[in-house]
Amino acid sequence: MNEAEPITIPLSKQSGSSSFTGGAAAFLFAMQNQLTPHQIKQAFACALLSKIAYGGECKEQKILLAMAGYEMMGGYGKNGTEFVVAQSSDHQIIAFRGSSELSDFIADAKAQLQTPTPFGRVGAGFEKYVDQVYDEVVSTALMSTREVTFTGHSLGGAAALYMAAAVQYSEDERFDVCTFGCPRVGDRRFAFNINRHFPFPFHQRWVNANDIVPKIPWQMGRFAHPNALQYITTSGEVWTSPSLFQMILNRWGWFKRSPFRWATDQIADHSIDEYIAAIERVVTL
Repeated sequence: MNEAEPITIPLSKQSGSSSFTGGAAAFLFAMQNQLTPHQIKQAFACALLSKIAYGGECKEQKILLAMAGYEMMGGYGKNGTEFVVAQSSDHQIIAFRGSSELSDFIADAKAQLQTPTPFGRVGAGFEKYVDQVYDEVVSTALMSTREVTFTGHSLGGAAALYMAAAVQYSEDERFDVCTFGCPRVGDRRFAFNINRHFPFPFHQRWVNANDIVPKIPWQMGRFAHPNALQYITTSGEVWTSPSLFQMILNRWGWFKRSPFRWATDQIADHSIDEYIAAIERVVTL
């Protein structure tokens, strides 16, 4: 996900050189990473395919995917876990199915750090999800002559991130990863290794405004997010790697205007449709 000249994203007005998890400077200032029009287009296609991975007709999403230059290659399933594949002339996307209900996500994630991996400790549910389709996904990805991106929404995003880490370690292959509304997958060591092996823009972590799922599991001392944040503000703008301070101000302004909406939007903002709508406003097909 890296070519062409950057466009006017992020829309944040402060910048700095520290990482998102890098102390006081990172709390106050944003990084200068930017997405190019090509990367935005690829992220849009990833969001569309993440929606299609849930099943159903998805006619509008398939039309938009075709307009972006992608062709559906099929869907695959095993023991209730599914992923779908689409590709353009130079890019293949493998999208993992997410959780249809928030309660399902919490149950499926089994959010305890009980599984050690070479990258760090991860939630047992995430590892189980990936193990069920690992061979099929790796076979599909390694056979491709195109750039490959793993993607997914919610639990599908967690699967995409852990799959990328597992493939990098076991197969010595680095595939891009683009997630939407992804929960915390592993501990701080896991996040550190993701940052090390998948620096921006090879990893993009999209979060929509008040989406509650990226805030869970809630044990922040045990679970941690990697960097590469693409933050969709409460007004629908897209900020690349904003600081924690900027996000707090953005959310606080929305809370002051409508405390009730702020509470309910934590669920509504998790919808993959909201992610698609936000990226559609800045993409050029």
